Parts: sequence; C-alpha cells; structure tokens
Amino acid sequence: MALALQRLHQFTNDPEHEQAVFTLWEDIKTGWSNEYGGGIAWNKSQLDYKNTPSNAPAVILATRLYQNYGNDEDLQWAKKIYNWLTDTLVDPTNGFVWDGINRTGDGKIDKEWEFTYNQGVYIGGASVELYQVTGEEKYLNSAVRTANTAKNIFSNHNHIIYEGGSGDGGLFKGILVRYVTDLVKVDPSQEQLAQWIVDNAKNVWKKVKLDPEILFGSSWEGKNKLPIELSQQLSGVMLMEHAAQLEPIILKQTTSSLEEHIANYQENNQLDKVLAKKLGNQVKQANDHLDKGRLKQAVNHLELFKKHLEKGLDKGAITNKVYKAIQEILNKSL
Repeated sequence: MALALQRLHQFTNDPEHEQAVFTLWEDIKTGWSNEYGGGIAWNKSQLDYKNTPSNAPAVILATRLYQNYGNDEDLQWAKKIYNWLTDTLVDPTNGFVWDGINRTGDGKIDKEWEFTYNQGVYIGGASVELYQVTGEEKYLNSAVRTANTAKNIFSNHNHIIYEGGSGDGGLFKGILVRYVTDLVKVDPSQEQLAQWIVDNAKNVWKKVKLDPEILFGSSWEGKNKLPIELSQQLSGVMLMEHAAQLEPIILKQTTSSLEEHIANYQENNQLDKVLAKKLGNQVKQANDHLDKGRLKQAVNHLELFKKHLEKGLDKGAITNKVYKAIQEILNKSL
C-alpha cells in the first residue's frame, strides 16, 4: 500500500497520499524485532515470523523515501533490513531467496517455498534500489547472482518460466519480470537476462495473438485454461510491457557488438572493405533510429544488414566462419 501510494503521489502531488505513506512507514517499522536476529514481522498477530515478502518491499520503500527526501535514517533502515534479509533468507551459495523463518513456530526456514516473487523483490527492488542510491557494487552483484539463479531454477528447457499460480500467486511472475527489467536497465550488459524476458514474451504472444481476446493464463508454457484470474492476466500484461522496454536495450547491445566485430574483421582482412562499409552504414542508421525510439525502423535496417551479409557471402566478400559469427550476433535480436 505504501509503495502504491508513493507512486500515486508522484502523479497527483496530493499531500494526503504523501502523508499516508509516512503513516504506513512508521507503522511498518514497528514490525522490527530482534527475534531471529532482526527483520520485520509478516503479521501483527505473529511478530516472530519474518519473511521476504515483508522485508524486501520494506527495503524498496525505505530506499525510495531516502531518494525523495534525503533522510539518512531511511537509508540506514533500508540497509539494516537488507542485511538481515541477506544474512537470514538468501542462500549464500547461489543467491536464491527463501520465503521466511519461523512460520510454524519452530525456527525453521521455508526453503521449500520457492516463488518467483521473492526473487523479484530482492533483485530489482531491494538490491538494485540500494545500488542506485549508494553506488556500491555489492548490491548490483547480488541482484545479478539472484537473477541468474532464478532464471535457471524457474525456467524449463526452452527458458520459459514454468511457475503457475492463482490468487496472489498469479501475479508472482510479473513481479519477477518487473524487477529483472529494472536490473537490466541499470546494467545493460545483462543481455542474457533481457533476452530471457523477451523470449518469454514472444512465446506467450505467439500463443494468444490470433485469439479473439488477448488473455494470459497461469501457464506461459502451454495453452490457456479458463477461467483466467485478473492476477494471471496482469502478470502477462507486465511481461509484454517490460519486454517492450527491453527490446531496444537488446538491439543496442547487438549494434554495439556488430560495430566492434566489423571493425576487427576488416582490420584482419577477413571482411571486404566495400561490404564492411555497407554493413556499417546499416548499423549506423539502426542506431540513429534506436536513439529516437523508432524500434521498427531500427529492425528494418538490421534486416537490410542481414541481406548485405548474405550477398557478401555469395560474392566471396566474407569468409564462411566470419559470416556465421556475425549471423549469430544478429540472431539474438532478430
């Protein structure tokens, strides 16, 4: 609620929304206790049960409050909560985020509760937000490690996220997608993570684009099963929204890589100068369109690049080995 009201205040500038955020934040902080080393409780009737869903979003809130108002106490709270969460509920071997501790009153960690939601709020919410505020690489490194682990654990053999879910659980995948996207925006070198999200979107869109109604069900792997809940639909919409944000980043990485390879191959006499000029011109024009937000036009120039490349191979202006290497770069985004 506090995060939602905070976003609402950005658009309305209504002091009532702002005050509600402050009120909620003061109440949230009362959930902190030293049982199990710290952490904010999940429920006021069970103050010794601490979990990721009550702590990672609190880090996000505290960090954004610090960004907006510069109160150092909020940043200290963000770091304190984050450190407890990392030390208590994050697997030190791979960064996987566990759900909670002491839910059943026995001090046990719910390691068997594996949810995309927990990974998402820790990745982009807590870790990326703190990295942006502090500039400390340890937060970014944690986000990258957890994201790659989540990608490996929650994907099937085709790299499609297989977690289903209904009710609150129907929204979990969308939350993961949102925060992985935030990570890639901060660190565009995470091309594989970006491609993972885009591949999921392409797979889902391929299934539904010809349907009379565009509905996104619980599964992103197979056919939709009715009824479809609003939370499940929302996850699918979030997937499309964030994939659209990531496609230009992937294309920018592609054009940068193409520029570098063209220059190297030409310098080593593995690429004809005339062909190199034609290819370079298409990359330049693609970049110009990307800088202006014209994605479709940028893709058109990369398609022309591909045609020049194929003609060059036919004319012997490029070796087969170099052709395959450049084609592999293109295939990541086309």
